[in-house]
This record gives sequence, C-alpha cells and structure tokens, in this order.
Amino acid sequence: MHWIDWLVIAGYFTALIVVVWWSSRKQDTTINTVLQGSVYLINKYNAARGGNLKVIQPVTVTPHDNKESIRNMLIVAKKNTTASMSYVWGDMGDKLVLAKRIDLVGTAMELAKELGVTLGLGGHSLRVPIECDKAGIKPDFYVKTFHHDRYWSATPKENREDFCWYDGKGGNSLTGHTGDHQRFHDNIWCLDADKTIEVMNKINVPWVAFKVLAAGAIGPSSGFKFAFRNGADFIAVGMPDFYVRKNVQITKGLFARKIKRTRPWA
Repeated sequence: MHWIDWLVIAGYFTALIVVVWWSSRKQDTTINTVLQGSVYLINKYNAARGGNLKVIQPVTVTPHDNKESIRNMLIVAKKNTTASMSYVWGDMGDKLVLAKRIDLVGTAMELAKELGVTLGLGGHSLRVPIECDKAGIKPDFYVKTFHHDRYWSATPKENREDFCWYDGKGGNSLTGHTGDHQRFHDNIWCLDADKTIEVMNKINVPWVAFKVLAAGAIGPSSGFKFAFRNGADFIAVGMPDFYVRKNVQITKGLFARKIKRTRPWA
C-alpha cells in the first residue's frame, strides 16, 4: 500500500489542490479550522486569499521534559497566531502514561492556564483519560479515538492489547513490518468502545473523537452517528476534498434529525 500513500500524498494533494479545497464556499461546506496541518501552507493561503483558517496545533510533551522545557514549548505555541488552540498529540499522551509521567500532563495544563493557552490532550489508549481523572488533571479538551468494531478487519477481541500501536507484535503499513496477523495491523484504534463510552460519560470537558471511521473501514453514516450518539462533542475526520460535501451533508442530516445521547454536550 506504500505506492497508494505516495500517490495520494505526493501525487494528488499538491499545495494547489489543498489551497483550492480550503477555499471552497460551496453548499455550506466552508472550512475554518483543521486538526493539525501545515502552518506554512495555512499562512500562505490566508495571505493570498484573505482567509482566516485556523489550526488546532499539536504540541509535544515527552517523558524527559521538565517544567522549564514545557513552559518554553507553550510560549512558542502561543506565538503561533494561526493556532486557535493546542493539544498534546495522541502518541505523546499514550507514551506519558506508559512512562508513568502523567504528572507532566498536569504540569502542562497548569502552565497553559498561566500563559493563557487553551490546551487539550490526545490519546489512543483509554488509560489516558482514566489516569488523568485519577490524578485530578483536567485538560481543556480531549482528542480521543472512538469507533465501533463492527467491521471485517477489526482485530479479534481476544488479541486486543493496550498500546498495541507501539508493541511491534502485529504490523505497520508505514514501516512494512508484518508480525502476527491476528494482532494490530493499522486496523483498530478504539479497543473497547463500550468502556470508552462509560469513561467519557463521567468526564465533563469537550471531547473531539478521532479515527471515527477506523481509517476508512467504517462508512461515514455509521461512524459519525455512532460517535455523536455515544458522547463525542466533535469529530475529527481525515478525507480527500471530494468527500467533504457529502460528509458535511451526512453530519447536517444527523443533527437535523436530532441526536439522542446520554452524555450532555460539553
């Protein structure tokens, strides 16, 4: 699948295509914020076309950081006027939990409030919000994976292990490594949707759900409905330009029919 990645990223999504895509104003599908993205390209678009596109900026906190390094990172992040807010991206959230350094998340959140930076926390593992809640740490928002497992390629339940995204037992399409076929192979990011619903129902900060389509294994109608009905306040969905209008229409249709859910909107 490497050649497909190259075709899509290098061959189709040229800078021109992306800028034209962002410029779209058709059928109420205007784009005003992206989750991650090239700040250089966004600034170029805003300058050339009079836009005001913003980015939710990923920032890095590692287990080796300290209060001073985190403060310096946040000061730099605050200077990025293209960013509407920031978040500690998912891999970092997971790795801080793995390293038993969730205290650094608390440090980052305290410093962010002091500096006036809106700061969220990302994670694939459900232990990220669980450990934060135990420690009394409250991010401004969560960016947490969420999808059901009703698709053919989902890892069998008995083989799902937390942090499987990093253990090398399965496979990875980026590196080409292939291990145990019954384990993770870029095919599941929410290991227990029911438990995720239970945990997030008790957390009263905004929740941006990502990987809601399990990287294309789930159709938009199914994935979007599942996410919103079961507690997500927002969804972050990667898609090519020719899917934007359709996916916006699906989302608007869900809200027009009113979404029944237990978790209050944050």
